[in-house]
Amino acid sequence: MLPQKKLSIAAHAKLILKSGSYHLMLAKPEKRLLSGHKIQLNFTLSNGDKTSLMINIRKKPRPMKCGAGKCGSM
Repeated sequence: MLPQKKLSIAAHAKLILKSGSYHLMLAKPEKRLLSGHKIQLNFTLSNGDKTSLMINIRKKPRPMKCGAGKCGSM
């Protein structure tokens, strides 16, 4: 995992943020974030425009348990 100072997204393109790929981490949130809460994230674009996104806080998914060299359902 490497911190990125910026992400470049072409016009009309999408960037999907997800675990294991690009994602956002809030290192020092102002208050404790609990599952079910909603927070607003504010972004400043390279041209100076500002946009925001309302997101739902949810529990981190638990990793799949692996056994006998196999992962997933058996």
